[in-house]
Amino acid sequence: LARNAPQTWRLMVEYLSNTSRNAYKQDQVYRNMVRYDTKRKGLSALLDSSWWESFGMVKSRLIRRKLRRLDQAMAQGSECIHAIWGTASDLEWDDTHNTMMTRIAPTMNQCVDHAEKLMNECYRASIA
Repeated sequence: LARNAPQTWRLMVEYLSNTSRNAYKQDQVYRNMVRYDTKRKGLSALLDSSWWESFGMVKSRLIRRKLRRLDQAMAQGSECIHAIWGTASDLEWDDTHNTMMTRIAPTMNQCVDHAEKLMNECYRASIA
């Protein structure tokens, strides 16, 4: 999941950076969002039902708690993706959109790169 979210963000930036709408890319972004949400909700359910596996052991309980926090952060990220997608997919693409995306796409891609590194480090730290 820590790899799927940045991949979806990159696809969205790529789609929004086009000078005109691309139905194939739009579908690709949407399917990635749905796939990510499905996987994340599955992980959340597994974390919910794994409490008994720790048998009160401190290390297992701490790992589960860290993974729960990571899951909550990924859920918030998913909500942001859906909010941006809901707004951006309804917009008319004109010169203003193209100018804006030309200016902000590199910054958005840098943000995704940093978020990906952070998510991977959080994942590594949660299982350590």
